[in-house]
Amino acid sequence: YLPFLAVDGTDAQVDAIVWHFVNDPVAQARFLTSRGSSRLSEFLAAAMPFVRHVHSLLSPSDKSRLCSRALTHPERIELLESKFKQFLDQGGVAPVIYTAAKESLDSSLADLRSPELWYPLSRKMKRKIILHVGPTNSGKTYTALEELRRAESGVYCGPLRLLAQEVYEKMNEHGVPTSMITGQQLLEREDARHVACTIEMLSTTKQVEVGVIDEIQMIGDPSRGWAWTRALLGMPAKTIHVCGNHSANKLVRAMCDVTGDEVEVREYNRLSSLECEQVEVEDASELLEGDCVVAFSRRRIFEMKAAIERMTDHRCCVVYGSLPPDTRSQQAALFNEHGNDHTILVASDAVGMGLNLNIRRVVFSSLSKFDGTEVRQLLPSEIKQIAGRAGRYQGRFPEGAVSCFAGEDLDVIEDALTCGLRQLKRAGVLPIFEQLDMFVRASNDRLGEQPFSDHLERFAAHASTGRRYFLSGNEELVEVARLLDRLELSNR
Repeated sequence: YLPFLAVDGTDAQVDAIVWHFVNDPVAQARFLTSRGSSRLSEFLAAAMPFVRHVHSLLSPSDKSRLCSRALTHPERIELLESKFKQFLDQGGVAPVIYTAAKESLDSSLADLRSPELWYPLSRKMKRKIILHVGPTNSGKTYTALEELRRAESGVYCGPLRLLAQEVYEKMNEHGVPTSMITGQQLLEREDARHVACTIEMLSTTKQVEVGVIDEIQMIGDPSRGWAWTRALLGMPAKTIHVCGNHSANKLVRAMCDVTGDEVEVREYNRLSSLECEQVEVEDASELLEGDCVVAFSRRRIFEMKAAIERMTDHRCCVVYGSLPPDTRSQQAALFNEHGNDHTILVASDAVGMGLNLNIRRVVFSSLSKFDGTEVRQLLPSEIKQIAGRAGRYQGRFPEGAVSCFAGEDLDVIEDALTCGLRQLKRAGVLPIFEQLDMFVRASNDRLGEQPFSDHLERFAAHASTGRRYFLSGNEELVEVARLLDRLELSNR
């Protein structure tokens, strides 16, 4: 479990310390021994009401002492245990309340309304958040990466391993020793004080001078939004550069109001023009040098590649999310290199996430995609994000264009390019390990050993997220857990 940290005695920090007390196995064991019980749920049913009333039990001097640097871990436990005993002696868990507490235990343990409390190291710091807001090809991420390059230490977090690889390569090329961490690959340098990683791999315990969070609008993604929330609330960096479009602006500022971080907003405009063509592309024979055909499955990507090479003299490069990093780098470099016959790119919507490619025109093969659950139409924000990769400031194709194969899609694309972005209202969130572990242990204690997938579904059913958050990514976790349920593993 996370250790106690010496922090200022604010109510939020006291809440974090008390939450760690509830997690502490020593405190749990002492309570159960005093009650002649071995059931963890007995402790939790008493502790949850205590957590809700703790501020009325602690005087200002108690709070200051609790957060004092001079207080040791056992002394903090002793202080909170004395207040806990006082709460119990005053009837804090009288039979009716105690029964109600046991019945509401799942809801108490599945409370996700204050995820900022999960990251005491970041709450201890005085962070500055610089929000770089603008469309694609506006220079916002370039500016943030320049700040990262000049820092003594830092971390870049992006949505794709392709982006992490690109930043890793660029930083090392500029003489900044940098490691890379993704879910599939670890490239460590002993002399590195910088890390480029996919956002799920961010460390919330390693303090750095500068951090970069890319594509912040993904904070509202149903599957992965939790990772951006975790990065924004938990990145232990003195200065954090947050890059994205306007849709996350108000939400990010509201979240920073809660954490008390200083916020600076920098607005950017697109540096190159982008026009929707008035006539569709009839077929692959009309494709030109610098075109990028966007398809939404690996099978469709290779079908398009074969058709283009059969109907034209062009050779094609391919880029998609699951392509091995070295192959991706080779394909991107081949497409960007002027003078060879690999003049057309066929790619997935991964190109919309900031990859540095010299694209003249984006051509949509379709405006629908399978999102892992169903086939759906692209959102206007997704069309705008992908189309925006055409045209590159000071590149070989400074003016960008966008088209499609189906004439009826042109109006949809043009509307998407001109419409405003809808402001995100809520951010994704998932429980940290300690919270989920406590939920599982308490459930097993009361109900007997259950499959882990059942625990995750029960957690989702009881989760409370408030008006600012939503449970993100739990369905994917349940699917993985069902596979693991077939193995003889404990829930630990």
